[in-house]
Amino acid sequence: MDKYPVFREEQAVGELTVTPEALYTAFSVSCRGREGLWCAWAVGETGNLRIGVLEPENGCLQIRRRFSKQLTDPLGPILRGELRPLGEEREQWEPLRPELLRSPYLRCRLGGLSGVLTCRPERGRLIAVPRDDAAPFPLEAMFCFARSRRLQGRAYWVFRFDDREWPVF
Repeated sequence: MDKYPVFREEQAVGELTVTPEALYTAFSVSCRGREGLWCAWAVGETGNLRIGVLEPENGCLQIRRRFSKQLTDPLGPILRGELRPLGEEREQWEPLRPELLRSPYLRCRLGGLSGVLTCRPERGRLIAVPRDDAAPFPLEAMFCFARSRRLQGRAYWVFRFDDREWPVF
């Protein structure tokens, strides 16, 4: 059994307990009571898993769930728990660390670029490359998968990848 802090933004608000059980992993989250509907997430080194909506119990918000190894293995080592408002589609963009990518092609093409961002939604990964129309396209083999978006006030080419780092339309 391992225990991790649960954060809401930058503040610790509770505890995540992770217990391996044969072919499953049990997750238990307990947080201080809050108004509204809240969803618990397990955040791993290589992925996120939505645990579910917390319920009031004994003055706290709690949830207990079991997931198969097939769903929990892509998380990598657990780092922390997170509490997010239910329905909040919050993308948490952070600088890409190319060494964490499995694909040699992506590591090679993105490793020398600056300002590349990544976001880990519930499944897969988003990668945002700063858009520079005067420079060569950053991932020319994946041109048809790119979407132009503004993030943090800047233009980016955004690519969606599945858990195996294959491009997704």
